[in-house]
Amino acid sequence: MTGAARLELQTVALPAAGIAVAIFFLMGVRSVFPGTLPKHTSLLLSLCFVFWLSYSISTHRIFDAQYLFRTACRAFLLTAAIAVCGYSLFSALSPALPPWLTFGVIAGAALFINGVLGPKLDRVFFNRPALAAARTLVHQIARTSLSEGSLKTDLASTVGGWTEARVGVLSPDLAKDDETSPITLLTSDPVFSALEHVRWATPERLQRERSTKGRALLQQFLTTHELGALVLSGGDGTPIVLAVGLRASRRPFTYPEIQQLQEFASVAQLALVRVRLIEQAIHADRLATVGILGASLAHEIRNPLYAIKAFAELLTDHYNQAEFRFQFTKMVGDEIVRIDDLISQMMRMASPRKPSLTPLHFNGLIETSLDLIRHKIRSQGIVLETDLQAQHDLLETDSAFVRQVLLNLCINGGQVLSERADPRWIRVATRDLPEGVELSVTDNGPGIPPSLRPRLFQRFQSMSARGLGLGLPISREIMASLGGTLEADPHVEGSGAVFRAVFPRVMHSEGSVPTSPDPAQSVSESKPA
Repeated sequence: MTGAARLELQTVALPAAGIAVAIFFLMGVRSVFPGTLPKHTSLLLSLCFVFWLSYSISTHRIFDAQYLFRTACRAFLLTAAIAVCGYSLFSALSPALPPWLTFGVIAGAALFINGVLGPKLDRVFFNRPALAAARTLVHQIARTSLSEGSLKTDLASTVGGWTEARVGVLSPDLAKDDETSPITLLTSDPVFSALEHVRWATPERLQRERSTKGRALLQQFLTTHELGALVLSGGDGTPIVLAVGLRASRRPFTYPEIQQLQEFASVAQLALVRVRLIEQAIHADRLATVGILGASLAHEIRNPLYAIKAFAELLTDHYNQAEFRFQFTKMVGDEIVRIDDLISQMMRMASPRKPSLTPLHFNGLIETSLDLIRHKIRSQGIVLETDLQAQHDLLETDSAFVRQVLLNLCINGGQVLSERADPRWIRVATRDLPEGVELSVTDNGPGIPPSLRPRLFQRFQSMSARGLGLGLPISREIMASLGGTLEADPHVEGSGAVFRAVFPRVMHSEGSVPTSPDPAQSVSESKPA
């Protein structure tokens, strides 16, 4: 016997059996030798057992005393209801029905009461809104997280709020855990091997079980890091360990709480596998996008280089003109800054990293992002239009993720339109919504086939023979990580596809960030270069 089961044997089963045997023995002694023992000896033994049980619960405290009390209240009310109903039926039916039929009716009524009243009493006595909220939030985090760091941080915060203790989410398969937890536990560590054997450990459990070398290591690990519980995920594959600190009240964790922590660890294990696959897919998609934009980047860099070359050729003839030297110096600086900015944008897209939320003006980010793809779209004979009408475009979001979603949608539109005759256009628009800013990308292609729509955001589903079918599902996952949505408008015969990405708005105090530029200055291009 281990853990709670062994403790129940020590504190409940064995003492109760001993007391029962003693009471029967005393009853036999009184019947054989009347008057030799006090009349209330059996009652005193029962009271001793109650005191012992109360002491065990308050000292060991691996029992959930509140849970035991609620269970007793539920059983009392259910028993009382069945007893009252049974007595009433017996009084009413016994004069008219044979005994076997009367007891059959009473048994049926008891089952009916248990089926109807039992669930209602469960909702009354075992409704735990804090646990339900934590479970819902943990599953939401597991579905929406896009990076391992954010997954661990959010899970640690949520589970820590429920347990009222600090929580670390550990990945023992990593050579070194990241900054989400100051504790390091590797699969090669003997402590992890000992934890694999017991699956979960608390100081109270280890103190009551037979001492072994592995349990001694676990006890030392818990003491060194001031932990109240270590819980290992139950599934095979990538292991996850929840390291839960001591509560401020020093109240140990009960077995029902350990079971819930095991559920959270299993959810975290599945989410970690999903997040690592998504991180790899996003990085691969980002590199593919960078490769597609190579020609556009070369064109954008060539333009400032041509301007610098033209001024340099005129420098010999106009060197003595102060105005010319001033214009030359300013132009060279501005163009070099522009080249550096273009290269930096591409490098930021190529390098994998965690989401970083910063305040920015959405319209300006869209304009600079379109610079990366403008030449690529134009070279295909496609008109790129912008209609940036969002006036309250101040958002707190990740610029690289926004850029990747925008470019994925534009590249998808360009691939579809490349197989159509002129006229061909892509329109990028923004507008204000109560919940944030909507970015829409519209094309005049064939639209989304009804047969493809149910699988539109699944991986490897593409409307173009040149597409991989990764852009849309990855873009939707990125939007989910930013708290937004990505949807496609229903198909309308004769019109193209319309994708709408809604980015949530975070309010800032007035004056913290510069005012948004005038939306009337949006650019609308009507002809390809």
